[in-house]
Amino acid sequence: MFRRFCAAAAVACAVALIGPGIAFAQEGGDFEAYGGFSYLFADVGGTFSDANGPGFSGGFAFFFDDWLGLGGEVGYSSAPLDLPVIQIFPVPEMEFDQWTLLFGPRFRISQTDRFRVGALAMAGIARGSIDIDFDDDGFQLQVPGGQEILLSVIDFEATSFAAAFGVHFDLRIDDRIVWRLVEPVVLITAYGNDTQGHFRLSSGLAFDF
Repeated sequence: MFRRFCAAAAVACAVALIGPGIAFAQEGGDFEAYGGFSYLFADVGGTFSDANGPGFSGGFAFFFDDWLGLGGEVGYSSAPLDLPVIQIFPVPEMEFDQWTLLFGPRFRISQTDRFRVGALAMAGIARGSIDIDFDDDGFQLQVPGGQEILLSVIDFEATSFAAAFGVHFDLRIDDRIVWRLVEPVVLITAYGNDTQGHFRLSSGLAFDF
């Protein structure tokens, strides 16, 4: 129910924001492509502690006028996982990986000759996985019938609705190149029956065409 509500709200907001801006498309607009490194403070939940790790994000946006645009973005992050209390022997290596694919409006709130402040409100999907690697020792698991199997790798995967809300602060280098100094983003996912709130910091370059 929560995921359906969020998806419907995101679509409604996008339509309401984009509709008036389409009227300016005939006057021309500009295209922006951006990309860079990111660091995700992930809320994994369950028995796992939070996972923090590096990644990247990049995308594009077409601006109908000086302030309103529409774009898409892809992001990836990877982080090691730890259990607060060791529950499995031998101790495995655990990793959390997540891909995101987002679409929605982007805004240019304020800009001068050198500095620019923007914002985003995007929605889409996230694909997360938790990999548990027991290396060569493996993990003995007894199945019905008395047989035992040796597990070396366990992989849990899930797809979730995702939404992102954030701002960015830019420094213009020349007419085409902009240094995206920092872009703090709150990333919301809904794996299982829970809602997770992640925090992402990004920095990179944007190119105006």
